[in-house]
Amino acid sequence: MTNDLWRITLAQARQMAEDAVMREKDQYENPDVQKALEDEFLEAENCWIFLRNRKINVLPERWFTKSYGAFAISKRGTFSQITAFEENQAQLLAYLQTMSEYFGRRGE
Repeated sequence: MTNDLWRITLAQARQMAEDAVMREKDQYENPDVQKALEDEFLEAENCWIFLRNRKINVLPERWFTKSYGAFAISKRGTFSQITAFEENQAQLLAYLQTMSEYFGRRGE
């Protein structure tokens, strides 16, 4: 059995991130979410990062949800909600590599 048999697809990872956004809709100013994620995503060897739709406004008192608007999904299905580094694309790309290495070391 190869390690690739334990991998999830991009579509499955995207669905996990969409589900996470929808679970939090009671924390949004307008819970009628039409599109959960941005179209673009990032990919590294061991994970993808998906970004919550920028048009979703999180209630100010929901600081955790507001601060952590991205989702790192390992290629084996491990989920982590992370900061989106909205102001710094280079930092987000660096974090993509950090998360990929983390998931790789852990075999997740």
